Amino acid sequence: MKISKILFAFTIAVLSFTSVKATGDPITQTPKEIQTLLQKSLAGSEVEAKVFITFMLNNSNEIVVISTSDKTLDFRIKNALNYQTIKTTDLEKGKKYVVPFTIKR
Repeated sequence: MKISKILFAFTIAVLSFTSVKATGDPITQTPKEIQTLLQKSLAGSEVEAKVFITFMLNNSNEIVVISTSDKTLDFRIKNALNYQTIKTTDLEKGKKYVVPFTIKR
């Protein structure tokens, strides 16, 4: 009985940690338009980090940021990208994407 309780608790813990990780189609290269928008807004940043940004495009081809992997930069990244129209046709509307972005001082 004690073993089954421990096993149950372990299973719940594992499931909760695996569901937190970002989901979406990974993109190995950040699209140029998104990269330019981020560089402008994060210029002069005191932080060095690699951030994973989960986003999608709405029907107007505007970026909608869903989440970021760095909570300290979350607000600045969302302000830079949310509802900015991009011209790229490589991305599907309504589909989640995850892009890496490295910030250097």
